[in-house]
Amino acid sequence: MKKSLIVLLTLVVIGCQKKTIDVDWVIQNSGSANTLNCVVFPKANTGYIVGAGGTILKTINGGAQWTSQVSGTTNTLNSVYFSNADTGYAVGAGGTILQTINGGTQWTHQVSGSTNELFSVYFTDVNTGYAVGYYGTVLKTINGGVQWMVQPSGTTNWLWSVFFTDANTGYAVGDSGKIIKTADGGVHWTAQPSGTIKSLYSVSFPKPNTGYASGSGGIVLKTINGGIDWTIQASGIANDLFSVYFTYENTGYAVSWPGTILKTVNGGSEWTKQVANTSNGLRSVVFTDSYTGYVVGVKGTIIKTTNGGGSF
Repeated sequence: MKKSLIVLLTLVVIGCQKKTIDVDWVIQNSGSANTLNCVVFPKANTGYIVGAGGTILKTINGGAQWTSQVSGTTNTLNSVYFSNADTGYAVGAGGTILQTINGGTQWTHQVSGSTNELFSVYFTDVNTGYAVGYYGTVLKTINGGVQWMVQPSGTTNWLWSVFFTDANTGYAVGDSGKIIKTADGGVHWTAQPSGTIKSLYSVSFPKPNTGYASGSGGIVLKTINGGIDWTIQASGIANDLFSVYFTYENTGYAVSWPGTILKTVNGGSEWTKQVANTSNGLRSVVFTDSYTGYVVGVKGTIIKTTNGGGSF
């Protein structure tokens, strides 16, 4: 009898553990079948997603419900960034730049001065922002997008992602392992040695000198000295990593296809797969705190975690 009870309790514990793992990432209803390229949360429960066909989605309740917004374009939107709770920008195909100053109630077109596709946008304050894209395109505004000016990037490689650590220091990454850095607010951009020719799709800095970049073939790069040196990390996969995001210096996430989410808790020395509960390709990851995160991707995929994706 005692042996039977022990076996029964063991099965119950195993069953509970399996159930916990299965719900670490939960599918949310996006109401869209379009590819979703980027997600951002300017407030804990208020988030925005942009994607194919001019798709813009918004939630005000932590993703319990997503509502479609009128973007005024059918161009693919690749990136979205909010400089404060109500003011945001979305960029995409054909040099498209959209701005909202009322939390997405209305989006208006801005004149980018370029027809090159833009892949990433980042603002250092309410007035100063950058957008990067095709053929080494770097655009900058100092008046909240009233005017965008072309900056000399020093490259014709496509630039996929831009990130600033302070008002003057920024990084952009792109094709053929290209990494460029500015220390003067984009007046000058200088190439950094990446040690790879693989395309880099995403860059993120959890600390001023500590940063990560991810890209094709599962590559992950890390710097601890502001990009003077970049070292290759072993992600354990060969699929393209489209987005990387760190909640702390050592805790980060990267996403890929099919339904691949990687997590590290030791600064990238080791990356482990998480249960995403989808086989769809994943394009973007963001966290609002150390536990609450969102991932978006193809076929309108949105998944959410409230426990940091679990521990594996």
